[in-house]
Amino acid sequence: VAILDWYVLKGQGHSLSISDERHQQFLKFVYGIRREALPDELSWSTETTERYARRSWLHIDKLIPSTSRTEVDTSRLLPRWGTSIQLRGKTVPRVPFGTVHLQRDANAISATTSGVAGFTLLISPEQFDLSQPLTLTVNGSLVRNEIPQPSVKTMLHWAARDDDRSMLFAAAWSQ
Repeated sequence: VAILDWYVLKGQGHSLSISDERHQQFLKFVYGIRREALPDELSWSTETTERYARRSWLHIDKLIPSTSRTEVDTSRLLPRWGTSIQLRGKTVPRVPFGTVHLQRDANAISATTSGVAGFTLLISPEQFDLSQPLTLTVNGSLVRNEIPQPSVKTMLHWAARDDDRSMLFAAAWSQ
């Protein structure tokens, strides 16, 4: 976890010009933080699968339509992009969204979902032992317990899309 320092640069507005001293502090921070490409635990929410449907080794493929949900749960709604926040009067237009929370322990994956009808897990040999079975539990039910089958097609698809050597995926499991 990175600890951030907040500096107010008076009179600069949105200007990104900073002193050489602040620039060196900034570079030290940027180059000192290493990204964890394949975290053991992650959560992701999205209101659409058209964009913003992916984080690391999780891709949300399909949401449960709001018309097929049995009750209206206002905690499951987010402000729509492009709407201003209103402090009085009508509330901001809201849209349903879905969430997936993943927890990995060795070759065991536990997924908790809400508002999601389908998702894909991208499986990397850097993260999992592909010579052993992987187990996937979704909302408490065992869904899969098998050895994933590596695919050159899968690897090439995601490698071309990501252009990131730290995120090479040998297999994909869709749920």
